[in-house]
Amino acid sequence: MIRSKAPVMMKNHGENFCMVGPYLGKSIQAEIEVIENADDVFGIAAKNLRKKGYDVVYAEWLVTGKPRVCCSIR
Repeated sequence: MIRSKAPVMMKNHGENFCMVGPYLGKSIQAEIEVIENADDVFGIAAKNLRKKGYDVVYAEWLVTGKPRVCCSIR
């Protein structure tokens, strides 16, 4: 269901939209493209979480609309 809503959310919110959720297994690596050194608000938030010891990935989800995602690893 989330995948089907992503294009509409990106159309309505654009760069002000980021999905947050768990990093579920290694198979997810085929569905995301990690964004290194992002300087947007979500990339900075992910960087700050990593500095505090949280294991997070900031990426673009490779589905229609390519929403950005911040995933916790565990």
